Amino acid sequence: RQIIDLGNTCGWPLILKPAASSGSRQIHKVLSADGVAPALSAIHSDFPGADPIAEKFVAGPEVSVEAFSWNGRHMILGVTDKITTGAPYFVEIGHNMPSALTPDIIERIKAMTLALLESIEHQHGPSHTEIIVSDDGPVIIESHTRTGGDRIFEMVELVCGVDMIKAMLEGLYCGDPSVSVKMLGGTAIRFLTLPEGIISAVAGLEQASASVGVVRCDIDLKVGTVIKLFRNSGERFGYALATGATAQEAIDNVNAAMGKITITVQ
Repeated sequence: RQIIDLGNTCGWPLILKPAASSGSRQIHKVLSADGVAPALSAIHSDFPGADPIAEKFVAGPEVSVEAFSWNGRHMILGVTDKITTGAPYFVEIGHNMPSALTPDIIERIKAMTLALLESIEHQHGPSHTEIIVSDDGPVIIESHTRTGGDRIFEMVELVCGVDMIKAMLEGLYCGDPSVSVKMLGGTAIRFLTLPEGIISAVAGLEQASASVGVVRCDIDLKVGTVIKLFRNSGERFGYALATGATAQEAIDNVNAAMGKITITVQ
C-alpha cells in the first residue's frame, strides 16, 4: 500500500528494485498501481522476503561518479557516461569516460556526490554513485561504497591513473594511500547484444582483439550456444574495452572493434 501511495503522491511511473541486488537484477518500471503486485512477485522470486526500494522514475542521461575516500576526505576521480537497454530491464551495455556532459552539469554532479559522501560519513575506500540528469537537474539514484562494476574500476585506472583496489590496500597497510588523478585520455566499453536463437557461426574475435586501442575483447561464444534475452548484467555475452586520446576516440575504437565481430544467430 505504501508503494501505491508513493506513486499516487509523486506520480507514476515508479522504479521498484530489491535493496540487496546488483547488476540490474529485478529492476521494474511500474506504470500504475496495477503493476505493483506483479513487480513485487518477480522481485520476491529472486529475493525472498526482501524489502524493495521504490523510487520516482527519472528520465535523462545517466552517469556514475567514481570517488575515493580516506579518513573522511573525498576525491572525485571521474564521471562516466552510461548506456542501458532502457525499459523493461535497464541493463547496462556501455560506459564512456570521461563524461560528455557539459562542465557546469559535471560540477553540479561532483558537488552532489561529495555532499552525499559527507552525509553518510563514508570514511575509507571507493564509492560508486549513480545519477540521472533530469530536465530539473541531477538526481541521485543510488550509491555504493565499492568500485563500479562492468570494469569501471579498470576504466578509472586507464583514464585517471588510479588503481582504487591498490589504493585501498595501501591505505590499510600504510595508513596513507597515495591517490593522484592524472588525466590520461579516454576509455569506452561495449557489451555484446544479440537476438534470441542459436549461434551458428562466430568470426572476427581475433581481429577485434587486435583492433586499434583495444585493451581486451572478452567474448567467448561458441557455435551451438543458445542466446536468450538478457535481463541482468550477469547474463550478458561479453565485451570489448578500448582506449583513445579522448572519450570520443575511445568510443570510435571500441565500436570499430565490435564491428569486426560477426556472430550469426538462427
